[in-house]
Amino acid sequence: MHAPPATPLVRLAVFLLPALAGCRPEAPPPDHLNVLVIIADDLNTELGCYGNPRVRSPQIDRLAARGIRFEHAYCQFPLCNPSRTSLLSGRTPASTRVWENAAAARTALDGVPFLPEWFHQHGYATARVGKIAHDETAVQWDLAEDGRGKSEPGRFRWDKTRNRDRDEPDGARALAVVRLIEQHRDKPFFIAAGFHAPHAPFVAPRRYFALYPPESIPIAEEPAADRADFPDIARTRPRKLSPAQRRHAVAAYYACVSFLDTQVGLILDALERNGLAERTVVVFMSDNGFHLGDHGNLWGKATLFEESARVPLIIALPRTESGGRACAHPVELIDLYPTLVELCGLAAPRGLEGKSLAPWLLEPSR
Repeated sequence: MHAPPATPLVRLAVFLLPALAGCRPEAPPPDHLNVLVIIADDLNTELGCYGNPRVRSPQIDRLAARGIRFEHAYCQFPLCNPSRTSLLSGRTPASTRVWENAAAARTALDGVPFLPEWFHQHGYATARVGKIAHDETAVQWDLAEDGRGKSEPGRFRWDKTRNRDRDEPDGARALAVVRLIEQHRDKPFFIAAGFHAPHAPFVAPRRYFALYPPESIPIAEEPAADRADFPDIARTRPRKLSPAQRRHAVAAYYACVSFLDTQVGLILDALERNGLAERTVVVFMSDNGFHLGDHGNLWGKATLFEESARVPLIIALPRTESGGRACAHPVELIDLYPTLVELCGLAAPRGLEGKSLAPWLLEPSR
């Protein structure tokens, strides 16, 4: 292990201003920032803080209230492996050569440090719980665990369980992340939490389903000729769900979002309880979006429509006056790598193809 830097915290400007001025030290400054990355799977922007009042997401909304919410954030490719390989390597799929889930993440990336590996090289303890890379064997962490509970979902369906949150796979993951935060509170860390929810099948404890009676779920009316102007390449085959089935599916998806939201709250509470919120950069995001019966009954991802390519992205900095605001500037998940490197005052590896979002975090309306 690398010797950890000293830990007294100074104002955020100490970290940001040298980086913005082009100064890139080779190791963390004596007063480091920690990094906590939370990645949901197949989460679209159906959240309270993104303007959907029907979805109960108070914990994610709480993070948005002290962070910057990016209104137009997009993945590089709307599929798990290409998206995650891209954001972790800081390179586009054209460079990674990863276009499908079966591809090896290091198809064209031999010798390229993935995001947590770069932080490890600069003295950070790195740990993940759950799915961060699609091909986890390609990424090195100091500590890695799945944090599974009693059951792991399988097919496209929905199911109410009688489990306590902690007995669901994602509930167990949240508790594992909480333990990691407590164990690493006195050293610089890069911790990543990967949640399955709300990926299909939509499985969560029944109390979350109770929040969304299917009959209360509206089905948005679309123009009769909505698909008439689709180019041939965009003519994805829709699922044939009846209006009742659609309502049940959307209600189940929302239930999983609220279940995810509760687990996010446990992690945010742990940061605050351990006095780490004042020196930790928190990122909340998804790897891609998800269709919920729009565009003529499309479900899932792997399209370039807004519902599939757009993702939630919230970045919360400690000790900043710009929190609680929205940024309308279009950004990409590939921007995450250079952003975190700059915020933490690290040297940047060669070959990054994204753009640091640090300037927009300081002034979202620029």
